[in-house]
This record gives sequence, C-alpha cells and structure tokens, in this order.
Amino acid sequence: TGVALLLLIMMEAVAALVLPLMGEREILLPTRYHRSALSAEQSRAWDGYSIDYASFLREWRQVAHGRAFWVPFVLFRFPDFSGQYVNTYTRISRVRVTPKSPLPNAKRVWFFGGSAAWGYGVPDNATIAAYLQEMLGPTFDVTNLAELAYDSNIDVHLLTEHLRRGETPDMIIFYGGYNEIGGCLATRNA
Repeated sequence: TGVALLLLIMMEAVAALVLPLMGEREILLPTRYHRSALSAEQSRAWDGYSIDYASFLREWRQVAHGRAFWVPFVLFRFPDFSGQYVNTYTRISRVRVTPKSPLPNAKRVWFFGGSAAWGYGVPDNATIAAYLQEMLGPTFDVTNLAELAYDSNIDVHLLTEHLRRGETPDMIIFYGGYNEIGGCLATRNA
C-alpha cells in the first residue's frame, strides 16, 4: 500500500508539472454525446422558456467543445463561460437560475455529479439542480457543483476541497453512477 501511495503521489506531481506546460487543451466529445442536445428542442426543458434555439446550440457547442484546464486530483475544469442560456463558473460549475434569490438564512444544498447533474444539453434553468431549487423555494440555496464526465471519486475530492476551505452545506446530494459504469466498461475492469 505504501508503494501504491508513493506511485500515485509521483504521478500527480508529474501531471501537475507537465500538463500546465501543455496549455489548455480542447476536449472533443464524440458526436453520439451531442445527439441529446441536438434533439432537446422537444423536451420539457423548453416549456415556458422563450429561446432562440440556434443561439442556444452555438453556446452549448462552445461549452461542450471548449478548452479545459488541468486541476490536480480533479483532472479538469472548463473555464468560465457567460452566455444567454449557458453560464459556467470554475468555482461552482453551472450558474444558479431562480425566480427569487434564496433567503439569507436558506439551507445550503450542494449538488454533485457528472454530465446529467451538470445539465448536459439543456439551458441553465433546466438542470436538475435548477428544478430542485424551484421545487424547494427560497428557503433553500441549491448550488450545482457537477461537471461533465465527473465520477464519484472526483466528486468526493471536490467536496473535500470545499470543506477544507471552511465552506459547509446543510445537505449534500450526489447524482451519479453512469460515469462509474462507463469507466468500468471502457477499461473492462470493475
């Protein structure tokens, strides 16, 4: 176990030194992952939401095909993006969209997960976290900390980093599973 830990530390150190020198890299996802975004116009995500679908797709493609940057132990993050329909911030991932601001004493809810939790293929107001915020109302403050392709290992590390900075939620929700299974299938290991 000591050797394994030493190897992990060495790999992390090499990655921390080499990857920043490589600069930002474009991460292109296979076309099959974009089909949901291209056919999303018919989904409930658009109900009651006036949207220029072509503009949304342009923004979505900029984020989904954007350049990611290396973050130790987390692997990557996408840079800040500000658009009409899709807004991301490196510190909290997707922007919060609520009709009313949470109350000052609102219960803090952190929402972790992969692409589905992040809101792949939908505007800010149609993420699971946004629907949860809408259902719970202003007595809760839901923060979407999910990111594309993250799995539970990365989520737990990200949670640890927030807690280490002294940030504390009242509730934590992990929504995942697909990326764990996908990783096992890709490597043929469990």
